[in-house]
Amino acid sequence: MPQNVVELLHWNIQQGRRVDEATDWLLRRRRATGRKPAAVLLNELRPGQGDHVAERLGMRHFPAPIDLSLDEKDSRRQHLNAIFIDPDGPLVPDPNWEANWLGPWLPPATVQVWIRNPDGSMSRRQIFLGCEHACYWHPGHRETTARFFTVPGKDLRLGHVEGDFNGWTEDRAPLTLDNVPDRAFAQNRSVLVDGVMVPDTQADTLMTGGGFVYVHGYAADTLGIEAADAPTIVGGPDKERQRIPVADQPPAGLSAIDRTYATKELIPAVVDANVIKLPDLADISDHWPRYTHYGYQKLVEITNRPVTVVRH
Repeated sequence: MPQNVVELLHWNIQQGRRVDEATDWLLRRRRATGRKPAAVLLNELRPGQGDHVAERLGMRHFPAPIDLSLDEKDSRRQHLNAIFIDPDGPLVPDPNWEANWLGPWLPPATVQVWIRNPDGSMSRRQIFLGCEHACYWHPGHRETTARFFTVPGKDLRLGHVEGDFNGWTEDRAPLTLDNVPDRAFAQNRSVLVDGVMVPDTQADTLMTGGGFVYVHGYAADTLGIEAADAPTIVGGPDKERQRIPVADQPPAGLSAIDRTYATKELIPAVVDANVIKLPDLADISDHWPRYTHYGYQKLVEITNRPVTVVRH
């Protein structure tokens, strides 16, 4: 029987350098909480690590597609997105789903799932799960990827997308990047508007305009969870030249670049969402992990509503 809380956990694990330490921590956390995540969504795995992680976690691996026309050493084949699903949990993958969109940069991992009802049957509706890592250097690639993820959220469909978006939310972007010492970084994170380079918020604009809600922003603003929408970069000496001066930040501070978006209809099922900041995690990755908790009964209610989906 599924637990009352359905947990989805996202983590960019920094090029898979310490993948065993990352999975060790996930297993320790599982023992400490007594809860196995329904899904774990990871960025920056190396080739072969996905199956290794799946075996260690006892989960099913849903990898991103691979462009076999690229050289094996190409970064688009070396930094992989992946989704892992508990085979005994409340999320049931569609066996006919095939992830095939390669995207303009790192191919995203995607899968559609049903909710397992209390009686063991499948929900009427599916939820589209996505895990992406936006291009760090090309705003056009980031825009294309965000547009792709708005597609499964249209026409009363349901979607949950995790990713490193390499940009900010509309309301908590830098006021300017003119004073960032690393000028290439500043340009990479900017878009050209009327001949002026401004901080890139287009992914957030597209996702929210396409019917999604920034989950951890909702958790902070509506559920009252302190720092749920805090920045997700660990930082360190290697990031110093990319630091944005406090004077150039908005009053509420910078938004996270790792974010979770869910379609509006799913939001009432969100009961908790937060960033996990523990000292030992800073030695594993330069990103903090984050989780979203959905109430199981509410998910059952939402995914069993009779709706008429309009196809385009």
